[in-house]
Amino acid sequence: ADATGVPAPQPPVLARVAEDESLSKTDLVEVIAHCASTIASAQFRLLTAISLIHEEHEEDYGAEIGELTDGQADSPEAVREFAARGQTGDDPRAQYGPNGLERTIADVGAVLSLPPGRARELIIDAHALRYRLPKTARFLATGRIDLPRFHEVVARTDNVDDAHLTAIDTALAAAISEREPMSMTRFHTMIDATIERVDPDGAARRRETATSRRYLRIRPHRDEPGQSRIDGQIPATAAAILDTRLEAMIADAPPPPPPPPPPPPH
Repeated sequence: ADATGVPAPQPPVLARVAEDESLSKTDLVEVIAHCASTIASAQFRLLTAISLIHEEHEEDYGAEIGELTDGQADSPEAVREFAARGQTGDDPRAQYGPNGLERTIADVGAVLSLPPGRARELIIDAHALRYRLPKTARFLATGRIDLPRFHEVVARTDNVDDAHLTAIDTALAAAISEREPMSMTRFHTMIDATIERVDPDGAARRRETATSRRYLRIRPHRDEPGQSRIDGQIPATAAAILDTRLEAMIADAPPPPPPPPPPPPH
């Protein structure tokens, strides 16, 4: 009920759930498929909204800088200082406050309760949905693929040359349309095979990039005191060896010592 005591209307989905209890297994499978398709369509709209917000923030940021400066350097020394700061990784525009991307990350993170890194990934996916991979993105709109699979397409085409991107987008859309829904492993294989066929140089660049990004990190577990987390990216063959060795080490590790006794009462 609301503050006046009037009973609140029942959400339509609760009535549908009550009806689902009488459905057959076959009908329930169709319900699952329908829900998955609806979720994917909503994710397409979500990404579109994120992209539009990002563009508005970038326009606002550009307008704000335009009000504060005419973009002209006062002297050759100022030009050299500006260039030197850029080469060292310092953003010369930081003095004007958060840029359009940073503002969008803050908005998306706040609304969806996401850390900045995940919010940034969604913004990248949103840009690809509207501009880099619009044909593949249509299959997210129709529920043919889900957001994790679209994200994999975006990530795995990151190093594709712009000259080949439209051809790869078209080829990926055709492959998705012609095949039954695939597991994530088969989906990865399909993406990589398409890139290799259309842009072999891009596939080679992706392998080089993956090699350069190898890392292994051990850090305290944020939610479990006294525990640690391991994450990283290493070649599959090395990962298999490491996994076997770590399992053996865990099996042979002695149990942790008991906690110290409490101090005697005073």
